Amino acid sequence: MLPITQDRNGLHIETIPNKAGKPAILLRQAWRDGSRIRKRTIANLSKLSPEVVDGFRTVLKGGVALADLSGKLKVVRTLPHGHAAAALGTARRIGLERILHRSRKRYLALAAITARIIAPDSKLATAKRLSPETADSSLGSMLGLGQVCGNEMLDMLGEILDQDKTGIRALRQDCRRGFAFAGG
Repeated sequence: MLPITQDRNGLHIETIPNKAGKPAILLRQAWRDGSRIRKRTIANLSKLSPEVVDGFRTVLKGGVALADLSGKLKVVRTLPHGHAAAALGTARRIGLERILHRSRKRYLALAAITARIIAPDSKLATAKRLSPETADSSLGSMLGLGQVCGNEMLDMLGEILDQDKTGIRALRQDCRRGFAFAGG
């Protein structure tokens, strides 16, 4: 048989009147022992503020205890995430990240390729879309890029093409085996 309180542990807050002053506010556990109801005091909450005690009551009923935040929080900015996560996940799954040398340029290249899939644009526009202040998706933050400038994107492309021709060939062969690959 369920205890007299609303939660499964039998925990509840009980206010006991006191003739001499403030009532005692106790955190108690209740359970049935045959036909009798037994109670055990877990903690004395009398010295806590009423807001904290109300928070305890809310938590015991299965809610979330937060101060009334309506009007105190304001959504400043939200970034779309799903399409960026899907495109980046696919690029990682086909091994694109693995063939690039581990450096900031690797993450810039991965971001540039993924951004091209999401929304084709110039290198300068892509750099702006990856920077935190002007981002239009969570792609830059997922890769931990921080501020990205246009020159950095141009330098990255030249360096990646110079050092990773064999890696790009390997990726192209992998893609031909498992995926339809456009180009060459």
